[in-house]
Amino acid sequence: MPSHELTITLSSAGRLSVEALTQTLENALEMLKNLEPEFVAADIPIRWEVVRVSMRSPLRLTLAPRIEGRRAKTIARQLVKTCLRGVQRIEKGASPPKHFNEEALESTLKIFEITRKEGAAITLSSDHQDEITLTEQSAKHIAEIVSKARLYMDFGTIEGQLELISVHERESFSVWETYTNRRIDCLVNSEQFQTAKDLLGKRVAVTGRVKYRNHVPKSIQVESLSRLRDESELPDLKDIAPIDITGGLSSEEHVRRMRNG
Repeated sequence: MPSHELTITLSSAGRLSVEALTQTLENALEMLKNLEPEFVAADIPIRWEVVRVSMRSPLRLTLAPRIEGRRAKTIARQLVKTCLRGVQRIEKGASPPKHFNEEALESTLKIFEITRKEGAAITLSSDHQDEITLTEQSAKHIAEIVSKARLYMDFGTIEGQLELISVHERESFSVWETYTNRRIDCLVNSEQFQTAKDLLGKRVAVTGRVKYRNHVPKSIQVESLSRLRDESELPDLKDIAPIDITGGLSSEEHVRRMRNG
């Protein structure tokens, strides 16, 4: 098995439910997706594919990222290695793993909790090495790491793509920030929620009280919501006329006059 592949092994005395398997894969993917911004730009797509499955006990699924570009395999290896080292660090102690944000930690915790409810054990590995089994220690350490995170509020504006609308528990939507590709949850009233429906898939600016954890924006209590121009609507650099700062003079003449007052 190549080092850019990640194998998830589920060991259970009984049969796993379809729901548990599905939720385990969803949260494993969520964990991996939260590592991606540390290695690739937001506009570079990564597709995680199932490359191998063994249904015999224990159940094994092997995933691998498909990335365009010359450094694809290098980036893939870095992602898998970071995932395994992070989980290993979590299992050993309550210190934040490198490149793991809060969402990645929470997804890791959910993976353990889902399999524990099924009476199963979950192990992550690559290249038949670095096998790490999540235990109660991981859950305890993640809780400690999250509890130590610094929380604060500030007024600000988030710009990004509005890609998700939800009515679960309360009306809200999510924006993926332009430069970091981080997901920001936006809490809104009914009128703002109706506006958000019309802006689904559009670039937006959201202003309000932003909740930060360790200097990273997590959510915003929305006060205003407006649409921004899509990238296709923005002017191209080649279409922007040069700025004349010399008043039509040559640069030499402009400098000479500045010196002479």
